[in-house]
Amino acid sequence: MRLVLREDLLPVDGDVEHAAVAGNDLGLQRELTLNRSRQTGGVGAIVSTNAIGDGDVHTVTMINPRFLAGTWRLARAGEDETVAGMSLALYGDAAAGMGITPSQVHATLDRFRAEPLRGRVLVLDSRGTLAGFCLLASFWSNELGGEVCVIDELYLKEEWRGCGHATALIEALKTDRSLWPLPPVAFELEVSPMNPDARRLYERLGFHDKHNATMRLSLRG
Repeated sequence: MRLVLREDLLPVDGDVEHAAVAGNDLGLQRELTLNRSRQTGGVGAIVSTNAIGDGDVHTVTMINPRFLAGTWRLARAGEDETVAGMSLALYGDAAAGMGITPSQVHATLDRFRAEPLRGRVLVLDSRGTLAGFCLLASFWSNELGGEVCVIDELYLKEEWRGCGHATALIEALKTDRSLWPLPPVAFELEVSPMNPDARRLYERLGFHDKHNATMRLSLRG
């Protein structure tokens, strides 16, 4: 049998990728079901093989292994430096002009740790590598009659984007009280007009524009 292994993976629906492999040589089972979980971004996929030609080569629908390697959890104090670096990466070249510095990020992390009702810091742990982070803040809305969870900052390193991890986070926050202590009545976030892909993702998850525009009076110099 001729071994064929293609690594030019093609995205399908943002979460699943295709490859062509020689199923028999790799010892693949004819059908495998991957469990749905927040670690995989809520992907429940069937891995299957279909014979092509004389049966030597098979088309396989499979999950890229890194999709299985991501768990959102609370950040730890020893990870502050890495989180600060990702926060600066989120803003890129604009960080300095906006006054966002490592010391300011560390001050935010310290405040959240001392006063957890103000907010929480989550990280995406991918087999020991911190692949992303999220800053969550809280306020009580009289209009909505409960606590609103604000996704203040959300960042994923490039290799982990498009893998369903942001979707997994939003879904987990709805019910996982280890990530957010109280059931929120709503989520809020900001999205840049320069990032249409992120907007489409959030709209798919059910986010929509608020009726009233948000205004801000900055009291910092």
